[in-house]
Amino acid sequence: MPAWPWAAPGWVVAPPAPKPGTVPLRPLDLGDIVSGVLATVRRYPGSLYYPLLVVALGCAGLFSGCAGLAYAEVGPLPASHRMTDHQLVGLTVASAVLVVLFMLLAVIASAITSAVGTVVVGHAVLGHPLTARQAWSRARGHVWRVVGVQLLAAIAALGILVGSLLPSVLLYFVASPIAAAYGLLLLVPGLGGAVYVGVRLVLAVPVLVLEEQRPVAALRRAWQLNRGAWWRSLGIPYLVRMIGDLAVRVAMTVLAMAVSRLLASDSLDGAQAGLSIWLSEAGFTLLVLVVCLAVALLMAVRAPLAPLSYGLLYLDRRLRLEDLGPTLAAAAGTGRTLGHGW
Repeated sequence: MPAWPWAAPGWVVAPPAPKPGTVPLRPLDLGDIVSGVLATVRRYPGSLYYPLLVVALGCAGLFSGCAGLAYAEVGPLPASHRMTDHQLVGLTVASAVLVVLFMLLAVIASAITSAVGTVVVGHAVLGHPLTARQAWSRARGHVWRVVGVQLLAAIAALGILVGSLLPSVLLYFVASPIAAAYGLLLLVPGLGGAVYVGVRLVLAVPVLVLEEQRPVAALRRAWQLNRGAWWRSLGIPYLVRMIGDLAVRVAMTVLAMAVSRLLASDSLDGAQAGLSIWLSEAGFTLLVLVVCLAVALLMAVRAPLAPLSYGLLYLDRRLRLEDLGPTLAAAAGTGRTLGHGW
């Protein structure tokens, strides 16, 4: 008798793959990954967002505080609306410090988001419960290694781009500016190579966290796993990010409309008075804090989507190449958490 009543005589129909968590334990298609990302967000909102909200609030507070100190150093514009030399130097230094601080905070926030999101994926696939405290406890030991692997991947991609620029620089000094301009055409394949390397290494963080690899070993392993899946690794995370971008844009539009109505005034005198309050030192710091908090919270909503999609792409490659499904099904049934050897 066939396995299913609608199967033709002599056919053997395989039973559906087990699904202990958010995705079935078989090679994943586009719909599986997108629905798996959304299901993970629905099932583990606290595990994903509590650590990220703490990081977002901390970064917003630190950045707005530094912006307030910079504003206090520069001071308000004089009546002539022309900056003095002292103000110009102070503004230049403050801007440079704020840019460096923003870049550092972005790197750290990205590493924390990637580590936490990958830890959550590891539990979501198995259907295991995970609290926010547990997610952070298991992710924090990987944060600095995630920073290292992300910097190494960025250096590899930028190295190709810089290498494509070197012939133009040499032609400028050896030949002529016209020859150097033609040499800039090499930036096109250089940019393509940088994008190729960056996409080929997107599985490095899941390898590092779930297999507990070191950064260089994680890059090698990610390069091997992603062989033959470059377009999937480019397109699927891009589609997931587009979904997050759409939600963030809608929320930011609503926020902008609310702020514009809040700041609207029925009289010109009231508007000028409100503006003078916001241009004070305390008002400027508070305004920057409110804007930074709003942007940080909105970006935190979208931030885990990319790490979740990378984690599921990593799972897909392991299921296709290494038949990881039975191991994961056994781990889900026993309730144990896979560590090294995921």
